Amino acid sequence: MTRGQKQTNAKITTLFNITFPSGEEGKEYLRLRELEERGTITDLRIDARGEVPTFVLIPGFVDLDGTKHQGIGYTPDFMYRYADPAMAQQYDGRIWHIVEVKGRVFKDYPLRKKLFLYFYGRQYVFHERRRGSGIVRTKRKRAV
Repeated sequence: MTRGQKQTNAKITTLFNITFPSGEEGKEYLRLRELEERGTITDLRIDARGEVPTFVLIPGFVDLDGTKHQGIGYTPDFMYRYADPAMAQQYDGRIWHIVEVKGRVFKDYPLRKKLFLYFYGRQYVFHERRRGSGIVRTKRKRAV
């Protein structure tokens, strides 16, 4: 294994000509696709098709010694919106929903998640799906 590779037992899955890095992501895609077909959600974006933007968590920079440091980004697995605009009221006016599917949590994920919620948590609703569990909505503390 070379540097930067992650050890995983994930099985690459192809559904509807879309290749997902894991079976769990494939299952989540089927669930979200069904919601989109029913008209519950709209604008489903899929990272496996390159449709999801990468959110900048820390931009790249050059330090005082001239050393270049690579930026840190986060790309979620899925993004969508609810078709009914009134649903945004339930989520403090936030329209876009982010879904992250995790079979195995690697050591950098908790930090990336915290940085994403810190910088983008007021704009996006973050959902996390772990293997064998349902969607867990990350609750944001309200400012006082």
